[in-house]
Amino acid sequence: RREENKREYTDAKQKALLFDVWFKSYDYNKGLNNARSLWMDLTIEECQEAIIHTPKYIKTIDNKRFQTIPSNYILNKGFKDEVIETSKPKENKFVMDKF
Repeated sequence: RREENKREYTDAKQKALLFDVWFKSYDYNKGLNNARSLWMDLTIEECQEAIIHTPKYIKTIDNKRFQTIPSNYILNKGFKDEVIETSKPKENKFVMDKF
């Protein structure tokens, strides 16, 4: 029982450190406590998956208002979703001449 408690403590400590790394990279500063609580329910492997997936996900977001809030990303396990890379559309350089 003592070994199990020690392992749980170590896992919790590791998850807390991983959360800090992930939350900074997610770059959406809302719902910190809720996100942290949900994060602690993930496995270490899922935490690592999220850390790897997040930069790819962030690159696909053109407008921050469409970024999923951190707690929903964790709750819905968004890090398990495929990231579809899109090339950003070229800016329309249409210029209307003066009449």
